[in-house]
Amino acid sequence: MLLTYVSHGAYSAGGHRHELFFANSIAQSLRFAGKEAELQILRAERNFRGPAEWMQLLGWCFISSQGDAVITTKLGAMPALLRQKLNPKKTLLIVMHYFDKRDWQGAAFKTYMAALIKYLRFAKPKKVGVVAVSPFYQKLFRRLLPGTAVFLFPNLFSAAEYVPYSTQSKSKDVILGQYSRKNDMDALVELSSRLRAADYNPVAFNIQTGDAHSPHFEIKRFASKASYLQAMARATATIAFPAVNEGWPRMVHESLLVNTPVIGYHKGGLGDLLHEGNGYFAHSPQMAFEMIESGIKANTPEAFRQKYDTSQAEKFNEPIIDFILSNCPR
Repeated sequence: MLLTYVSHGAYSAGGHRHELFFANSIAQSLRFAGKEAELQILRAERNFRGPAEWMQLLGWCFISSQGDAVITTKLGAMPALLRQKLNPKKTLLIVMHYFDKRDWQGAAFKTYMAALIKYLRFAKPKKVGVVAVSPFYQKLFRRLLPGTAVFLFPNLFSAAEYVPYSTQSKSKDVILGQYSRKNDMDALVELSSRLRAADYNPVAFNIQTGDAHSPHFEIKRFASKASYLQAMARATATIAFPAVNEGWPRMVHESLLVNTPVIGYHKGGLGDLLHEGNGYFAHSPQMAFEMIESGIKANTPEAFRQKYDTSQAEKFNEPIIDFILSNCPR
């Protein structure tokens, strides 16, 4: 059996790392099930800008969607669905990290997403499943796409890897999350002003290529994962104030694993993550600031660490493997 993972992007963000781990774990689970599964990874290492390049991306996704089972993103979904229409034997898994119209940038993307959801909702194509990363989105997609199989595969981490960082002494740093256009920037700017006045150091982490600058707070990049985790573990708190309904933010999960308390909005999968990891909910910068001043601490349940450990991948994969094998029996 040939399993193909199709993706694109100029840098490896959290979404790609989740998909890559998912694809490898599915291939491994298929082998455990007795299949000779080969994983083919096809990735366009670039961003696509403008209508002409966008059409080029869609064409590349169509050509790349080969194999008995295909794992792709929402941008690769329509080309993969068309390829499957021409070859109905294929099984398709579409990974959707989050779904929020407020993050649909540009008329072309809005039109594309509307067409994708409408097709999945009303055409109900066979041998097609959606992979959600949080219980919130699994429930949403099941309501939005009746008749389509919707599976849960969250971000998973090796809990043991984070243990050495979990006893760090705390600094005056307060992490404002990943520097991204998806953030509620007005709230972060207001919180930063309050924090600076109280002698804290607000800082955002930048995992993208290139430097970023802000007059309101420091933005850091890290040379290694170890230095990134050490800085996270030493922080007083991590803030998660997204402007959209998040999927399953890695930085929040990792902060909980290194015993740094997280304060965030009750939005999308972020709400699931904070609820299960004993995080803190805030609805304003002032509320978050008052929590920090009160001396909050992390209290991450051991059950949370184990439930979302990489060792649990096989358990999350069980219904997905049943789905693939029922559609690709050979």
